[in-house]
Amino acid sequence: MRILAVLIAMTLASFAACGGGDTSKTPDAAGSGSGSGSGSNLPACTGQLYDSCNANASNCMGSNVCKAYGASGFSVCVPPQGQCTSGGCPMQGTSAVTCNNMGFCKPNAPNTTCK
Repeated sequence: MRILAVLIAMTLASFAACGGGDTSKTPDAAGSGSGSGSGSNLPACTGQLYDSCNANASNCMGSNVCKAYGASGFSVCVPPQGQCTSGGCPMQGTSAVTCNNMGFCKPNAPNTTCK
C-alpha cells in the first residue's frame, strides 16, 4: 500500500512539473514583432523626380516613369526613356545624373526611401 501511495505522489508531481503552456507575454527574442520590417513608419512616396517608387504601380508625377534598377536595388521616378539622350538628365540636387545605355536617367540613389 505504501508503494502505491509513493507512485501516486510521483505521478501527481510529474503532472504538476509539466503544467500548462507558457502564458507569459514576454517575447523569446528581441524585435518589434512586426514581421518583415516593411517600413510601416516610412513617409509616403510623393512621385517627384528621383524619388523612390513602386515599379508595379504608376505612382510617379507628370510624365515621369518608375524605373527599376535591379542591380542597384532601387526603383526611382525618372524622365521617359530617351529624353536624356537628347537633353541630358536633370540634376539631383547638386549631383549630376548620368544617362544609361538604355536612354534612362540613373541617379546613384533615390532621394528618399518611402512606402
